[in-house]
Amino acid sequence: YEGTWAQNANASFVRGNFSTLSPEASFVVHPPLGKWLIATGMELTGPASSWGWRLAVALAGIATVFLLCRLVWRLFPSPLLVGLAGLFLAIDGVGITESRIGLLDGFIGFFALAAVYCIVRTHRAPAGRHRCRCPSPQGRLAPLDD
Repeated sequence: YEGTWAQNANASFVRGNFSTLSPEASFVVHPPLGKWLIATGMELTGPASSWGWRLAVALAGIATVFLLCRLVWRLFPSPLLVGLAGLFLAIDGVGITESRIGLLDGFIGFFALAAVYCIVRTHRAPAGRHRCRCPSPQGRLAPLDD
């Protein structure tokens, strides 16, 4: 949970005393999923490692480049366009910075792109693949008309 810290709590926190954290929740402006993903990286590498809180966002940044390539391939099946899209995102300064310093915005980009990919994939699915079939008056299943 997001707790409220007492005044001058940093010094006691560094010494290992966590008793200054109150049980009352504070105002939270970010959803917890991104924080949980960053905490997972910190759990793997230890809280003292600066790699831990960067790990999950860096992996999300790499996955975003891969997901963008998949999306571009679905929209325009051209190896040149796929390569350019992946290259442009991979060398984009904002994406690199967000992945490098562990900002929560990297997760927003990944999940937003994943949502767009799912919409495009569903929209371009073969007819009838994601629809149910209705029984005909004779009792047989008949495909829906487009």
